[in-house]
Amino acid sequence: MQPATANYFGLMPVNGNGIESMQTNAYAVSSSEGAIYAGDICVFTSRNTVRAISTGSAAGGASVIGVAAQYFAANVGSTTVTNLNKCLIYDAPDQLFTACDSSSGVVGSSGIGLSYFILATGVTGSTGPNTTLNRSVMAISGAVQASSAGNVKIVALHPVENNVYGTAATGAASVRKWVVALRSHVFQAAAGTEVLTS
Repeated sequence: MQPATANYFGLMPVNGNGIESMQTNAYAVSSSEGAIYAGDICVFTSRNTVRAISTGSAAGGASVIGVAAQYFAANVGSTTVTNLNKCLIYDAPDQLFTACDSSSGVVGSSGIGLSYFILATGVTGSTGPNTTLNRSVMAISGAVQASSAGNVKIVALHPVENNVYGTAATGAASVRKWVVALRSHVFQAAAGTEVLTS
C-alpha cells in the first residue's frame, strides 16, 4: 500500500461499518471460465457459477457477488460442485474495499459519493493480471462516473494518501487509493435456481 503510486492490485478488503472480520464463502466456478485473480470483482453467470467481471460491464455490475479472496486457475472448475471446485469470495454486502484509480482516469476529490465502472483489463501501465503474485490489476475507471451506475461507489480517500488528492486528470503521479463499496451486490443466486451440471 503506497501513496500516489500506480501499483494496481485489484480490490482488497478493509475494516469498516462495524465489520470485525473478513467474511468469505466458497462459490462454484465452471470448467470453461478463465482465471480468477485475487482481488478481482466477481459476478454470477447464467449457470449460477462465478467469474471475474468484464471491463465496464453494466450488466455484470447488476450481479456482483463480491471480490475474489484467492487465485483460481483457468479451466479447472466444475459445475459438479465439490470443495475443490470453488473459489473463496469476500461476499459480505457491507464489506468495504480499497482500490486504485487509474493513470488514464484519476478520480479527484469531487468523486466521493459517485459510482464508477471498473477497468478489468488494459489498465494504463499494466499488461494484465500479475501472474507472479496471481493478483488482479483491476482499477477504478475515473473517466467513467455517474451518480447511479457503475460497479463501485467511492466512500473516501484511503488514509495512506494523507488527505492529498491527485492534481491532474491523468498520470501515474496522480493515482490514489480509495475506499469503495460494491454497488448492486447480490448475496446469492436467484431463488429457486440450482447450479447446472455440465
